[in-house]
Amino acid sequence: MRCLCRSTATLLHLLLIPRAALASRKIDAVLVIHDDSVHTFQDVSSALEAVGFSPPDALLHTQTINDVGFDVIAKGTFSELEKVGERLAQLNVSVIRMSAIDAAVQRAAWQLRNVSRTPLTSDVSSGCALWAVAGACFRQPLFMSMQCTSSCRVLGVRYFLAARTREPPSVKSMAQLLLGGGSLLVGSLLLGAAGVARHRASDREWNEMGMKVATALLMQQQVVDALRALVFHREEGFHIDDADGMVFNLQDDLHSNTTAPPSDASDSPVWAAWVAAGLNLVSTLGHVPTWMGAIFGAVQCAAAVCALRGRCLQLSGAVVLSSALLGAAHVALSAFMMHVTGAGMYISELMAKRIALAGGVALWVSHVLGCAIGKQALLPLIAAHPSMRQMEDMPATSHALLLLAGRLTIAAFVAVVCGSELSRTAFSPLSAPEMVGSWSTDPSGAMVKSEEQFLQSVNFDERVQHEHTEILLRCPQFILALPLAIGLSTERIACALAILTLTEAFAVWQWWLPQTLADPMRLARVVEHFSVNLAIAGSLLLLPLRGCGHFTLDALMVKKHD
Repeated sequence: MRCLCRSTATLLHLLLIPRAALASRKIDAVLVIHDDSVHTFQDVSSALEAVGFSPPDALLHTQTINDVGFDVIAKGTFSELEKVGERLAQLNVSVIRMSAIDAAVQRAAWQLRNVSRTPLTSDVSSGCALWAVAGACFRQPLFMSMQCTSSCRVLGVRYFLAARTREPPSVKSMAQLLLGGGSLLVGSLLLGAAGVARHRASDREWNEMGMKVATALLMQQQVVDALRALVFHREEGFHIDDADGMVFNLQDDLHSNTTAPPSDASDSPVWAAWVAAGLNLVSTLGHVPTWMGAIFGAVQCAAAVCALRGRCLQLSGAVVLSSALLGAAHVALSAFMMHVTGAGMYISELMAKRIALAGGVALWVSHVLGCAIGKQALLPLIAAHPSMRQMEDMPATSHALLLLAGRLTIAAFVAVVCGSELSRTAFSPLSAPEMVGSWSTDPSGAMVKSEEQFLQSVNFDERVQHEHTEILLRCPQFILALPLAIGLSTERIACALAILTLTEAFAVWQWWLPQTLADPMRLARVVEHFSVNLAIAGSLLLLPLRGCGHFTLDALMVKKHD
């Protein structure tokens, strides 16, 4: 067992080491998307996701397009960007050569110096804004810093957030992907099988330790969520299930009359009132009053601590489940309102994780109810023995249904998220860096990051390695989603998925990195991903420790065999 763990750790180290995948490539043009009165924010976001942007990045780019009137989306060679522009032909896009931008800046500087002697452009003009997003602030620093100061400070960094064209996959990269993904799949299955075998042969103390670890992994997310509600409540950017940004843009589209319902009832006052009420409900769920958010956070934190200590389990379970269901309801209602107003269906990774978290908490609550119904209500959760899964007086059907709901929710999350992310990273023409939040100014209004400092925090080689690691880890997860859903070798599959989920948390969502700690908005998102991954891994560990219920293929095969 020790040798297997050491070999797996060595393999992961070799697979996840940083790789410089992007060499210095020629960049001579930028791809710009312009705002119009025809396309909704959902149209633009969906189009950006189709060419390689993650849903949060697509939303942020779309917000900039709405606010400024345009935004630079990608940079690269003119011919490459023309091909990308063809895939975005339904939008108002243009490919602009950087030489044309620099020539326009130089003409303005010459005219200012030799003709008018007065500023030709102001910070609010489209000229300064377009030049800034195209990178002129760093190629023509003298004129831009004097005449376009505000545009450079606010919009200049958009040039470095623009995506680059993705290199087509080579035979070598595909071979590395197949070898790495296959090795991770086999290694996780072997570790899962070894863990299940150890669990079945272990004594009470070993199983109690497993329950303690699973509960701690699940409850740490509740503590993180509660602390964020207490510390950052009502701070813009810290409602990080992506539903708030989606609804905000939808309300803006409806206000501009650019979004129509899917039927001819668009002019109906009843439909308008119903949509307004639904949007207000969703907005209320995401923006409760400060005092109410503080109370909810304190109660949620207390419930999680009580669950960790094995006290008041039924009450703690009710509070934790209510919190998880409230987050899932916020996401589901937001997506539903998007659909009924004709803006399409939108589910980001964080939104899907919120729904999956409710399934994980349902698995934990099923254990709490099992202890209570089995007249073990005062028994701490961490001391519950797996043999209680065979209690005769437990209502098997209701308990198994709760286990089934939790298992299917997690399996659906794994399939949807891994499938969409694999499709986006493997078949899209652009590779984008992570968006950051606190990049622009200090309180005095001066630019706080030079080009070199910013490029150190937003590194394309790091982003490509991030995507490479995601693909390696999510291919095995996607393959294991179906066996988990149907209940085939459920205990081994659940252990393998838990191992992969934990590996993803520590290999992809590294909140302790300096560039992440320096950006509060990015830190909040990464911590959310990290904590939810740990919670889902803990809920998956409950399946082999507490049993998988009767609604599994394993149980059906055992029944037929008997």
